[in-house]
Amino acid sequence: MKVLKITGRMSVKRLRKELYEKEGLRIRVYTSATNSEIASDDSTLRKVSFMRIPTSFIELRGNMLVDNFEKLFLERFGVRIEVLGKDGEAVSKDLSLNKANLKEQVV
Repeated sequence: MKVLKITGRMSVKRLRKELYEKEGLRIRVYTSATNSEIASDDSTLRKVSFMRIPTSFIELRGNMLVDNFEKLFLERFGVRIEVLGKDGEAVSKDLSLNKANLKEQVV
């Protein structure tokens, strides 16, 4: 289990980098919960969220489903994300984070 600190001032780039380094996950962040526009790396989470983001810690558990992980970000931080595979496409929502881990995927 790994812990990730989330704040409203965190940039999209930093979030993506920390998730890759800690869990081997690649994500796409969207500009809002209902928009399909991809957020720029220099945007802050506060800017792309539809709610105030409290400083919070989340536990990254390998057995958590991708679907639950994506919902956690939306419900707790108001940020829509998608977990991506090596091909840059969204992975199945039924996979665990361990199985979606890019470092674990076989080419």
